[in-house]
Amino acid sequence: MPEFKYYKEESLNRAYLYANLEEITIEEDALEYLKTKKAKRKENYENINLKSVYLMRSDYNDLMFSYRKYFFNKFLERIGGKLDEKEAKNNFELLRKYKSADGTNLILEIKRVEEKIIIDENIQDIDEENQNIKADIQNKVKMSDEEVERKLIDFLKKNCGEFQKARSYEKIKVAIYQFLDRYLGMKDVDKLFIQKVVLINQGFFQNIIQDSIKEYAKFRSKEEKQYKEIPNWNVPDKDYYPKNADEKNYKNCIMEPVYVLQK
Repeated sequence: MPEFKYYKEESLNRAYLYANLEEITIEEDALEYLKTKKAKRKENYENINLKSVYLMRSDYNDLMFSYRKYFFNKFLERIGGKLDEKEAKNNFELLRKYKSADGTNLILEIKRVEEKIIIDENIQDIDEENQNIKADIQNKVKMSDEEVERKLIDFLKKNCGEFQKARSYEKIKVAIYQFLDRYLGMKDVDKLFIQKVVLINQGFFQNIIQDSIKEYAKFRSKEEKQYKEIPNWNVPDKDYYPKNADEKNYKNCIMEPVYVLQK
């Protein structure tokens, strides 16, 4: 899909997966986001024109996809770039020249990610509490691709702030991928490389994520307090339901067919 939303043109809501693997399995996730089942209002419905006033609520304290623009803005603010896809080349050059507080540049050329391990460490007293056992800087092992991704997920979950971790870290990950694609011109870079860049430069990304989440939290706090008024509310002439909704045989419902979400 061009953008993450539902389109009136049904062909835009479909995706196709091509692979040269012998066998592949697609796992279904977040079915509530994909609304494919359509129900129409019955023709005998008469408009009731009810005045409706309600308090807007945030959905389950998750980061939503609107968070992306806060991440984009904070990232560009940090490097002095511009929110313009035509400036991607200049933005990348600014990132390459960026220096952290200690005067070091970011590491953008990465072939492997290593993790320190503890080898042949002696413990003098097994009953002593709070012993600080550190890995030798010389003892490192290359992290597998799966371990890199797991480390990234752990890192993102730790930086979700006040928002629900399990459903929010993915929004941060999408924001990172899309930013590097759109505003740094890294369109042909695979996601594993991006994951390594984030892990090697955790301090830099952590500051941007935390600052953007703080700004987003202010926006959500104001949104939660807003009232929305609909002067002439009526049952919609059509509505869409997610794939995991069940069709029911209810006679007194104004919509047909009747879909009920699974509990």
